[in-house]
Amino acid sequence: MMTVFSALAAAAPASAPLTLVEVGYSGRGALSPLAKHEPPAGCILGAFIDIDPNLTEIYRDETRKPRKLPEEFERRVGVTHGLYFFYLGYGQKAPVDWIARLHKSDKFVHIAFEPNRGLEEVKDDAYLRQFADDLARSGASIFLRFASEMNGSWTKYGGNPALFREKFRLVARVMGERAPNVAMVWCPAAVPAEKIDAYYPGADVVDWAGLNFYSVTFFNQDLTAPASEVLPQDLLRPFYNRYSARHPIMIGEYGATSYSMAEGRERAAFAAERITGLYASLPTQFPRVKAVNYFSCDATLLAHRRNNDYTVTTRPEVTIAYRRAVSSSHFLTSRTEARALDEGGRVVGSSARIRSGSVVRIDEYLPSSATCIFLIDGRVQTTWRSGERWHAEVNAPPGRRTLTVEVVDAQGRTLGQRDLELTIL
Repeated sequence: MMTVFSALAAAAPASAPLTLVEVGYSGRGALSPLAKHEPPAGCILGAFIDIDPNLTEIYRDETRKPRKLPEEFERRVGVTHGLYFFYLGYGQKAPVDWIARLHKSDKFVHIAFEPNRGLEEVKDDAYLRQFADDLARSGASIFLRFASEMNGSWTKYGGNPALFREKFRLVARVMGERAPNVAMVWCPAAVPAEKIDAYYPGADVVDWAGLNFYSVTFFNQDLTAPASEVLPQDLLRPFYNRYSARHPIMIGEYGATSYSMAEGRERAAFAAERITGLYASLPTQFPRVKAVNYFSCDATLLAHRRNNDYTVTTRPEVTIAYRRAVSSSHFLTSRTEARALDEGGRVVGSSARIRSGSVVRIDEYLPSSATCIFLIDGRVQTTWRSGERWHAEVNAPPGRRTLTVEVVDAQGRTLGQRDLELTIL
């Protein structure tokens, strides 16, 4: 079969196809392998909706647990999401039918897996092995966030970093052996920050590093502890700076107060401002945040909390702010859009949106005597050959750019070239 570049050498028409494949993000100039379920660029858009009282459409899973339907949430906020999470207590059966339904709807599945009776119950036993087998059987792309917020005094599984590390490694080992579709997420709370590092179980068992944090008007509903001036970016930044070079970062849970029970009043403008600020900062300040989950829950209805309403479906001002914040092309709204190809990349075709620093290749084989040159708006990019394919690290300011791919022979004569339209994020 005639390849694209043999067609170029034969003076093929300008409409001849040219396939561009994004294979990763270089960061500091050296391509790192993508983590499990990590998109090469962009951020998977996710949410928790099971305790959003404004949603009435329910699916009852095989364990008889009611699940709010993503379709209704997406109609209300006006944006499709690529990931949904739910809580599951350790010892409970995995709702395989619900997981499979999310998968068939082109969603990633995110499970907050919590040993609420303590870490001692976590063992390499029949339950854990069956749980892993059930996750594998679902066929879904799953994030397993085991025992998150372990650094906080409010959990039943905190207080013993060594035991936590041991149990996290145990769960990760069982998943690795029996459920290759599961990515392990290690996810402390942003505070207390000084205790986070002690709970880190090791890069060999952590696929993603996550962080939970919220924008509230008062800490712990204490009117003597104001929090309205604390930016969510400032809660994220120390953790991001420490762990983003090792792992893709997931915001496991984020919510902003739109009604404060401590104050007894509406705070919709506060929620809108904080949501807008955080989501706008992710592409530019935190490009290694590859997934974000909004906590659309009215916690004033929860007997064990009764603190703040975090929903984005109750107050039009918050709904509009959220819709605008997540409508950027940076946010990935389906599993198909986000997933990497098995060979470590995604086909982006003749036009694409990628981040500056992404590594791309032309998915064509060239003869050993040919050289491939990549240019962005006429500026030569760092280019190299790996095996029989040519790669380049794309570095350019944000905006619409033209990627020119030129092929020359051993004498430097141009055999042909093609232009592709890129949007640099």
